[in-house]
Amino acid sequence: MKFELDKFNGIIISKEKLPSDVDTFKTELAEIVSFAKTENKNIIWLTLPIHLSFFVPSATEFGFVFHNCSEHELTLVLKAATTTFIPFIPTHILGAGAIIKNQSGPIVGD
Repeated sequence: MKFELDKFNGIIISKEKLPSDVDTFKTELAEIVSFAKTENKNIIWLTLPIHLSFFVPSATEFGFVFHNCSEHELTLVLKAATTTFIPFIPTHILGAGAIIKNQSGPIVGD
């Protein structure tokens, strides 16, 4: 499986490059977990599309726990024993607006 390192000392496993069978998944996940422990990584992020949900039991055998989900995918995490905080998914949407006036006072754009 392909993965990338993030700027927070974590690993993000590519959901586009997951194997299709359980045996390969377990073997490759074991390699990533071993790498994470050897390199003192804080967390591993694993997002599974719904059609690969049969990988969940294998991931939990390695200690992964549920983090968040949407209708079509589930994200699991494996954190190092020294990691105390895992960021959660955004739960709010913030907007920003502006009114731009020219020197005469009217709103620009009218």
